[in-house]
Formats: sequence, C-alpha cells, structure tokens
Amino acid sequence: MKIIVPHENTDLDALASAIGLSYLMKDSYLYIPKKKEKDVAQFLKDYQDQFPINFLKEEDLNKFSFIEKSIIADTSDVDRIPKEIFEKLDKDKTIIYIFDHHKDEKGYE
Repeated sequence: MKIIVPHENTDLDALASAIGLSYLMKDSYLYIPKKKEKDVAQFLKDYQDQFPINFLKEEDLNKFSFIEKSIIADTSDVDRIPKEIFEKLDKDKTIIYIFDHHKDEKGYE
C-alpha cells in the first residue's frame, strides 16, 4: 500500500502538495493528519468529496502492520510526520519518498 501524507499541522501548501501527488499516484491513499490548520479543515469539509482520491482514515491504519511505501509531502523533518504514520514505517521494509521544497531540515537516515 502506498500512503501519501502531508506534515502534521497540515497547511494549505502541504494539502495541495499531497492532493497533487495523489493525482499522480492513482493507486495510492491520502492520509490527512488529525492536526491541521482551520482553513484546511474547512476546505476538506467543503470540497473533499469532489476529489477522485482514496482518502484513508486513521482507523484504517490498524489494518496494516506496516506501510509498504510512504510519500511524505511538504517536509523532510521526521518530527513533522504524524505519529500514527511514523509508527507504521518499518526501517527495513518501508520505502519512503520525500517531496519537499523547503531547505533540508533534520532529514531521514
């Protein structure tokens, strides 16, 4: 399973990046963190059902022991990956892609 996820405290920049990646990777799921800015929450409330995207809910994460591929949008800082996603990343099995336009932060190993 491929999961696209924007950073915690998702802003419109991260949301737009994640939605764009979802269009490019049709067989993926988009996970939106619980912690998001108010304008993001309102945007999703108003328009989420208009996107032909597979949205993944937190309770759906429990069906998987680990995430096979994770596409991180708008951050390279591991501390900004939502905890519920980070816990499903397997160091030996998960392939991680990072799409970020910010200067390198803490990064990944």
